[in-house]
Amino acid sequence: MDCSSARLKRFLLELVEIVRFWPARVVTLLHHMYRAATRTLQDHSEVTHMQRTVRGFGLLFAALALAAIPVSAQEGVAGTWTLTISSPDVGTMESEFVFEQDGTDVSGTAELQMVDGVEISDGVYEDGVLSFLMHVGLEGQWFTVEMEADVDGDEMSGEAYVPDMGMAMPFTAKRQGG
Repeated sequence: MDCSSARLKRFLLELVEIVRFWPARVVTLLHHMYRAATRTLQDHSEVTHMQRTVRGFGLLFAALALAAIPVSAQEGVAGTWTLTISSPDVGTMESEFVFEQDGTDVSGTAELQMVDGVEISDGVYEDGVLSFLMHVGLEGQWFTVEMEADVDGDEMSGEAYVPDMGMAMPFTAKRQGG
């Protein structure tokens, strides 16, 4: 591979990383632009250098758009969320969760009122559903809470289930800044 091919490959890989996070409507617009350009070129028997260049960029953007579709359809859960949970024993509580996402794997931290410590593990975000385990320390004892929520953009709603107590509590959350 010569130097210019290596630079082009590096440029394309960097461009794919950028395009992966474009909203779906931008990807759709690029796809429509490419289709319009190719239809125009098919109508003319003589293809100029400029038209070949336009077609080349159209193909590039179409390929990038196709690469971006799976990621843009799933925006993710990374960020800071304010979670509101209702418990019959304690009432309504607000907590702050910070999620990080790598593909479908989710990790994070949480600040909960009235507990000694919190650890989040086994987080997964897939097909609009977030699930994770929250290990909570309270008065020297640790228990696990199974969390699962349907995510819709910057909002989620779900259930926190405590197997040790056989208790389920509904919760909602909103991404801060969203």
